Amino acid sequence: MNKRFSERLGFVEVNKELQIESMNDDLRNSLWNLIYRCCNKIDATYKKNKPLGSRTYKCWSKYAEFCAFHYFKVAIDSKDIQLSPQMWLKNSFYKLTWLEVLDLVELSTNKFFCSYKGILSDLEQDFNHILERELSGYRFINGLLAPITNESEINSINEAIKFSSNYEKLKGVHEHIKMALTKLSLKPEPDYRNSIKESVSAVESLVRKISGKSKLSESLKFMNTKFNLHTCLQLGFEKLYNYSSDENGIRHAILDESDIGFDEAKYMLVSCSAFINYLISKANKYNLI
Repeated sequence: MNKRFSERLGFVEVNKELQIESMNDDLRNSLWNLIYRCCNKIDATYKKNKPLGSRTYKCWSKYAEFCAFHYFKVAIDSKDIQLSPQMWLKNSFYKLTWLEVLDLVELSTNKFFCSYKGILSDLEQDFNHILERELSGYRFINGLLAPITNESEINSINEAIKFSSNYEKLKGVHEHIKMALTKLSLKPEPDYRNSIKESVSAVESLVRKISGKSKLSESLKFMNTKFNLHTCLQLGFEKLYNYSSDENGIRHAILDESDIGFDEAKYMLVSCSAFINYLISKANKYNLI
């Protein structure tokens, strides 16, 4: 993001801290402002298109009832919600911890605002713009807020999820890569070890579906023969696979180490996603899927 005039001249300190386990006022206010704009945009669209004499659509009331029922677990018919849903929501929103704010944003995007895709077609992109601008350490990927900040990494994972969903034969690949992302995105305790296992399992499933072979080494050799899988790529994934393999107890030994964390799990998810995208593209070209 380009710095403002005052920031470039050094009169205003630029926030350089990536917000992983915190949320400053700029980020919280920006997320609320987007929710505010979404509700008002929905109301304005319905008001513009409503038949003459029909009742006014009240998105704030519907959204407040949704949040009361699904998130805050309070009585929907309480006086504050019924008389001033927008103010009740705002007051409640600003009392949440940083983690609870992200929980509510994710839930609202997937379960409430998704019903208005024709009006809010780029909502995840809009949230990601704010999260990036305010240096949050999270981004929406396939409906989940995940601790991944690099755009190329996000695109790689999104493509792997999308491409694998296009083939009934690759349903297992699709489920493994989605589960790897889910495990990495768990809050407040991500499951890094099982995320790594799911990432590798996604590639295992793919190469076996393409080759029809049971052993990974045989599958990779088959693809090398069939469409000239580069030797470096073949060896590269064999090494990735060995990192978490069950063979000779390697997976058990490595994944029991105490220093397995976000960096390792993210690396495996991004690397395996990129490899999946490459293999699907090649296999499709040679009519193997």
